[in-house]
Amino acid sequence: MAEANAISTAVMRYQMMPEPHRGELLRSMAQYVKLRLEFFDLGADMVRVREAETRAEALQAKIWRQVDAAVRTPQGAPFSMGVMMPTNEMFNLETARRAALEERVPPRALHVLIIFAVGTAAIMGHGLAHGRRRHLVATCGLYVLVAMAISLIVDLDDPRVGSVRVPQTPMENVAREVEAMAAAPSP
Repeated sequence: MAEANAISTAVMRYQMMPEPHRGELLRSMAQYVKLRLEFFDLGADMVRVREAETRAEALQAKIWRQVDAAVRTPQGAPFSMGVMMPTNEMFNLETARRAALEERVPPRALHVLIIFAVGTAAIMGHGLAHGRRRHLVATCGLYVLVAMAISLIVDLDDPRVGSVRVPQTPMENVAREVEAMAAAPSP
């Protein structure tokens, strides 16, 4: 959501820029937002993820050049800080979002969870060993719950490919808005 908000702010500020810079920036931003949505949908295909990152970096450089050219004009100079700051924030949040998606649960944490599951099984087995009655439902239920907890943690570890996915609704909404602005005739 933070990245979508930053993009939306930058786009609103770009609309104050003089033509032809306004149109160029809006068209570049439409491409950029589309690419940011694609980046999330690529899942675990790291070759395509790296290609998308390379295209995003190229678009970022293009947008910076366009912003630089726009604020160097007499009409755009008064908007320089108002345009450059949200552009910078937008690119910083892209980097932060990418880093967050690349973070993983440390292997040591997964090892501890597995040791916890084995320890739980051992304690339950030892505690129930003296009784003459089997507690099949209780023991199986506990093992299933522990396995579900571990699988949920592993699933949450990669929000692009797991069954628990981060919704992209804010970015999709911004993409529609930017595409509409880029397609609209200049005032």
